[in-house]
Amino acid sequence: MDFQDVNNVIESHPDMILKDKYIAIKKVNWLDKVTNIRKISKDLNIGLDSIIFIDDSPFEVNLVRSQLPELKVVKVPSKLHKYTEIMRNILGDFYNLTSSNEDESKTRIYKEQLKRHKIKKTFSNIDEYLSSLCLEISISENSNSIVDRISQISLKTNQFNLTTRRYTETDIFGFIEDTRYCVYSLSVCDKYGDYGSTGLAIILINGGIATIDTFLISCRIIGRYIEFSFIDYIINKMRDNNIEFLNAKYIKTGKNNQTENFYEDCGFDLIETSKTSKIYSLKLEKYTINGKKDYIEVIDE
Repeated sequence: MDFQDVNNVIESHPDMILKDKYIAIKKVNWLDKVTNIRKISKDLNIGLDSIIFIDDSPFEVNLVRSQLPELKVVKVPSKLHKYTEIMRNILGDFYNLTSSNEDESKTRIYKEQLKRHKIKKTFSNIDEYLSSLCLEISISENSNSIVDRISQISLKTNQFNLTTRRYTETDIFGFIEDTRYCVYSLSVCDKYGDYGSTGLAIILINGGIATIDTFLISCRIIGRYIEFSFIDYIINKMRDNNIEFLNAKYIKTGKNNQTENFYEDCGFDLIETSKTSKIYSLKLEKYTINGKKDYIEVIDE
């Protein structure tokens, strides 16, 4: 398949509505679909479960379905008049009941991620690469202005999500209005662009004890050690509020295995463990920074 032929169709064919400016990434080659999908997942730093594969070939559909079970796979019908029915059936996978400003910027965000991925290959180690990005994180507390996005990431984030609790906009407003809770939202940018709102922590405070209800970061910022700067910020805030102990829980799902030892890596004491969960506690006076990087600038908003 020739790359230029595909570009000519996208840019010049009179019936082509989808233009290049709407496409985050193109894989035009003779590699198999499974290999290309894995490359797309890596290049865009998104999970395979965030990808939908649509094809008219039974062979390709069955190959992808067998090799990449995380994906939703859709076979295009052989009869043209059934196209609309198929697309109508999967509209829910592409549209939310509500949308945030970041939804309108997804293509730009993914294109910026491609630039980072290309530059990353020129560095000999990960710390040098991350230091070159000039990472900056901004943390807001109880912000009403981005409740739609806060809810959205709680509903959609699977990989780096310690409890995977899902909350609607009404739920988030409830936490913000409840004086027992603190809702921290994280946004990230670097020299290539703005990742947007990509992290959330919900903390319940009861006297001198605080409990982490939710701690998550979007898959688009995984691998940058941002989670350590985020938890360090929260712990310092709890100290400022005279909190003595910070409790936390890890609830295992089929998708968040990479977070299983996160609290242990941050110095929390493991109190109880089972096949599906771990319970932790941290005496805040004992806390020392673990994993936080000097090249990440933290802004308190």
